[in-house]
Amino acid sequence: MLTAESVKMRLETGLSFLEFNYTLLQSYDYYVLRRDYDCELQLGGQDQWGNIVSGVDLCRRMLSQEVHGTTFPLLLKSDGQKFGKTASGAIWLAEDRTSPFEYYQFWRNVDDSEVARLMGFFTTLPMDEVKRLGSLEAPAINRAKEILAFEATQMAHGTAKAEEAFKASVQQFGLSDPDGKTETSSNIKTIQVNTKQDLPTVTVAKAELENGLTAIVLFKKAGLANTNSEARRLIQQGGAYVNEEQVAGIDVVYDSKNVADGELILRAGKKRYKRVVFE
Repeated sequence: MLTAESVKMRLETGLSFLEFNYTLLQSYDYYVLRRDYDCELQLGGQDQWGNIVSGVDLCRRMLSQEVHGTTFPLLLKSDGQKFGKTASGAIWLAEDRTSPFEYYQFWRNVDDSEVARLMGFFTTLPMDEVKRLGSLEAPAINRAKEILAFEATQMAHGTAKAEEAFKASVQQFGLSDPDGKTETSSNIKTIQVNTKQDLPTVTVAKAELENGLTAIVLFKKAGLANTNSEARRLIQQGGAYVNEEQVAGIDVVYDSKNVADGELILRAGKKRYKRVVFE
């Protein structure tokens, strides 16, 4: 490991115990996979090359056997950062970490220049169609984003969840191609858009409105903030909206006079919505 250039560079500024052991653990993992399961090939992102090569070397030393490794270019965000759990704005496949609606919105809001590449990676649409959709000019490119978002969400969460996310998005932002001029093999054109009931929904006891709910408590109950402090920061930074009106301050209180048809539509930032129903 000490002969690796990447390790030498990090030792000059400091290499954590965790980082140092990552290579050891991944190498030993490859050794066990080869020893017990006859694994001959490990695949990974290009940032894993050093770890994979270390595993190849360990298998040669301990088993006198040859194994192989293949790496792929990393999928980078438009700002050059890789997608990962430690990066800001990361998305998760698990619904309790990223809801299907938020997952859909992530793909719906990618940069115009990224549409064709991401559609090629994250959908099963024919490549000639991917190239055609990815070459659309604004504002028509938004239709391609709509297709990308639906197809990616369908692959990760199933058709029903993808349809719900699509309908909820259209309810909030409208159809990107209301005249249906952009044809596609995707089936999203067949989906009937209904009402805001398709938004992710939480239920709160109606009795809580009697004394009023502060904006902080409301956003926490809706799951748009994990703590009161997080909700306070969201409001203070101007990212909290109720029925598309920006929350004026942390002391704003909502009661029955503010609730129409027994519900409120909350938004955190540009993309995260929750429908709060009072019963």
